[in-house]
Amino acid sequence: MKHSRSCIKTLLFGLGFIALPTLAHADAWSFTATPNTTQGTYSSSQQRSTFADYGIGISADYLDQGGIQVSYSNTLIGETSGLTNINQNNYMVSGHLNFHPDALPGQVTVRLDDYVIDNNYQNTSIQQPNYDPTSRSNVVATQISWLNNDKTLYADLGYANSPYQGFTVQQYTPTFGFAFDQAYDWLQLRGYMISGLQASTAGKTSTNALETKWTHFFVSQSAWVPSSVTVGITLGEQDYAVNMDAQQVANLADLSQGADTIGLNWNLSKSTKLFVLGGQSRFRYVAGANDYQLNFGYAGLTYAW
Repeated sequence: MKHSRSCIKTLLFGLGFIALPTLAHADAWSFTATPNTTQGTYSSSQQRSTFADYGIGISADYLDQGGIQVSYSNTLIGETSGLTNINQNNYMVSGHLNFHPDALPGQVTVRLDDYVIDNNYQNTSIQQPNYDPTSRSNVVATQISWLNNDKTLYADLGYANSPYQGFTVQQYTPTFGFAFDQAYDWLQLRGYMISGLQASTAGKTSTNALETKWTHFFVSQSAWVPSSVTVGITLGEQDYAVNMDAQQVANLADLSQGADTIGLNWNLSKSTKLFVLGGQSRFRYVAGANDYQLNFGYAGLTYAW
């Protein structure tokens, strides 16, 4: 478990980085903690039955200069047809720095993420289906973004490198977002251009997809009324995608063929927020010519101090 030990050390270092400065500059730092869970069921799948993920993320930001985030989650996927259930550990460390250049009005943010995934399908001494070459990886993703001073225009460019046994996947994600309707609405478009895939599992060596998110903000004094609703639609195909918004690595070999989601955010108090998301993702198990769906729900409670 070399990767696991290495990432645990990284997580501990990140937590130490978060904790130590508070002794001298407590007022300059802001913190959040977000316990979360995702639950889902597969339909029409030849291999999978249930999905469950439990995790927590902790972040620290120093004024408007930058910050760091660490997270851990455990994913359990129930398998069918006598296959061994997948038990996966997911580790993530993320850091970002903010800049305000005179030549470009607004904020430029440079971000770097490190993801480590490690599951029980890594025994190379046994044959398929118990061995999966994507069961362990250390994925690095980076992003540079810009948000104008009025917070009505946004753009970023992301890159991810995902090394697996025998092949390496590369991903580029250009993004553009803008506000409209007096900033009560926000539309974001993100392209996923992925290459380096294995034709034996994906049926092709590259994929392209477009993710569209529309967010509407509500004005209400009641904690029971959502502060915003977000509708997401992904069209096209993806394989081994890295989602830097959700901070997730999709390391299952099956080809993603789109998704539909709807999310609600509540400001329960000045320091507590609740976000829930529901949706359906569609996949294709290429080797078995099996199209199936994952119906899922997510809930995350964020506490800030």
